[in-house]
Amino acid sequence: MADAFTSLHYHVVFSTKGREPWLRLDMQELKRIKGGSSGWIKQNISGCRGLGWQDGYGAFTVSKSQDAQVKAYISKQRQHHRKKNFQEE
Repeated sequence: MADAFTSLHYHVVFSTKGREPWLRLDMQELKRIKGGSSGWIKQNISGCRGLGWQDGYGAFTVSKSQDAQVKAYISKQRQHHRKKNFQEE
């Protein structure tokens, strides 16, 4: 059997329930923020007891050649959405 190699890249998009602005800058560095983090956030960070996630998400495949562009877009999202909110986009 021949060796095989796959490299799959996804850009997954999700938001807080009602797109409420719960995720402060100091919280956004949690790398696995959606998984088990909502319970931890509600228990450990004051003022976040109402945090919830929206139903559904978007998942997009990204070719290896576009990986750097997607990473650059993600790193600039905060600045981008200061100018244009999600409804306008």
